[in-house]
Amino acid sequence: VNQGLTVYGNKGSTDQHA
Repeated sequence: VNQGLTVYGNKGSTDQHA
């Protein structure tokens, strides 16, 4: 989830989904 936060930082909500 930590990695997704950096990639989907723009979405914010998507980071958790990733």
